[in-house]
Amino acid sequence: MAKAYRYIRFSSQMQAKGTSYERQLFAVQEWIEQHPNIELSSDTFEDLGLSGFKGEHLENAFGRLLVAIQNNKIVKGDYILIEAVDRMGRLEPMDMLPLLQKIVQAGVNIVTLDDLVEYNTKSLNSGLLQVLIGKFQQAHQYSKSLSGRVAESWNIRRKKAKKGDFVKMRTPFWLDSHHKVIPEYASIIRQIFEWYLIGDGQRLIQRRLKEQWPEIFGDGFRKDFLLRIKGNGSKVVNAGTIKKWLENKVVIGYWGDIPNVFEPAISEELFYKVQNALRKRTKRASKPHHYFIGGIAKCRCGANLTFVKNKGKNGNISVNSRCTTRGRLGYDKSDDGEEFGCDNSKTIPAVVLDVIAHQCLTDVVYKLSVDHKEKEVSERLHVLEGKLAEISQKITNLLKLVESGVDEAIDRVASLNYDKLSLINEKEKLIESVGSNHDLGELSALLEQEKHYRRNYTKFNRLLQQVGYKLVCDDAKITVHIPDGRRLEFKYLKFDRSKNKKGSQKYHFLCMQTEKVIMIPRHEPITEIKKDVEISEELEGRELFIPLEGKGFEGKVPSDVLEDPKLMADAKKQIEEAFKQMLFSVKKQE
Repeated sequence: MAKAYRYIRFSSQMQAKGTSYERQLFAVQEWIEQHPNIELSSDTFEDLGLSGFKGEHLENAFGRLLVAIQNNKIVKGDYILIEAVDRMGRLEPMDMLPLLQKIVQAGVNIVTLDDLVEYNTKSLNSGLLQVLIGKFQQAHQYSKSLSGRVAESWNIRRKKAKKGDFVKMRTPFWLDSHHKVIPEYASIIRQIFEWYLIGDGQRLIQRRLKEQWPEIFGDGFRKDFLLRIKGNGSKVVNAGTIKKWLENKVVIGYWGDIPNVFEPAISEELFYKVQNALRKRTKRASKPHHYFIGGIAKCRCGANLTFVKNKGKNGNISVNSRCTTRGRLGYDKSDDGEEFGCDNSKTIPAVVLDVIAHQCLTDVVYKLSVDHKEKEVSERLHVLEGKLAEISQKITNLLKLVESGVDEAIDRVASLNYDKLSLINEKEKLIESVGSNHDLGELSALLEQEKHYRRNYTKFNRLLQQVGYKLVCDDAKITVHIPDGRRLEFKYLKFDRSKNKKGSQKYHFLCMQTEKVIMIPRHEPITEIKKDVEISEELEGRELFIPLEGKGFEGKVPSDVLEDPKLMADAKKQIEEAFKQMLFSVKKQE
């Protein structure tokens, strides 16, 4: 029995809200009922919201349909059911004919359901070809005309916006129909930017939105609450939605490149800080797994270091680092000199890397906390860096047109370069004004912030990776890359097996800048990242971490515990009990 395959396409998401889809399904069902000798296949091809004028459908379902014919999954005598000729596409007739030819030459019939005409080799050779070409031309001309009208409409809107006139358009949820900020919703979008700036990811922000504003985001936006009131186009808030909001210049009043079209919801400083953070997070931070230096410590070949536990004959456990690529591929060299894998076979104790990583953190914490010094200057620098990145991208996009000799593009690039030069000059003057001397009070504040981040080592690790902090191991040499461009060098020397009076064996490494040899006891603990929530407390000058256990603590960070009275009460009980045990242990030792 011959089979019929339905192909459905519409070009805009607005049509999805209308009857286009149901209308096409109904037409297919009607045709099948009138042809009981033909079976409707369960395989269907749908291009929903894809343009036939631009040919987007050729890379999607319609393209798969052609491949199915080519691979004999749709065979001679089968039928393709479409609502009308223009569902196949609105390309120029000379581009449409080869597509038609691929289908009918395979013996497959095309049925247009609006006029019930059947197209195959026989009917096309009998005079229908000219009619079909006419329909292709009509469909293409309609889309071309519509595209021109839409483009002209947008040009008129842009001209009005540049003059400062009001332009009616759909607005995001934090603006009303008059382009004014709704205070209640503006505070939400501002909070989203601030969360992202302190290192929270898009999925965590999505989760927090649901927790803090359940009446709006509690069901994932599906109630159309904001959609009905503000005309927002996105019904469901997901990680992708968060990213679009973070990149949307509407929050600072821009419509494309035109300023002052909308009332700003946040400051330019906050917006461009987040843009810088987005660019830095393009390269995803490696998951640190168990150790704080995971993802920070790297081999000279660029691969992360793997940490391997070794147990000695006497029961002592040591953790050593090695190149991940070396461990996975080894190292080899072909006859023509081509190298495979990594030749760095040196292993360095993880505790040495951990100590070095912490020794160099003061400089990095400054990088993470620039606005402790000259806050206004640092915020202006963020704006300048963001605008410079935007201009550089625009120049890159115009280069092909410049190479083609388009005068308008050449003039535009010249103008952008002038703007870029002005911004660079302003940036250099600001940098000179900051200076490099920092008083003890500021240093104390920076170390206090570092201590805050250390309460959540996972986030601290991610932030360090994003600003470019890393330890690169080249044989026994360890180079620490500070985000401001400096390099600090160390060298692992040896493991001293001889025991001193206290009976402790030590690792030795050299600080190249000071030429000082530093020794680390063999059993010095390595900073680990634990899955449990940890609350930090001071006891006799030592910082202790008490893991919290029990229902409700899984996946929580300290700030979550502090905000939940029930969890906080439970945490206090566990801390008090832990302190009692510690004090009892101390008294027992005394």
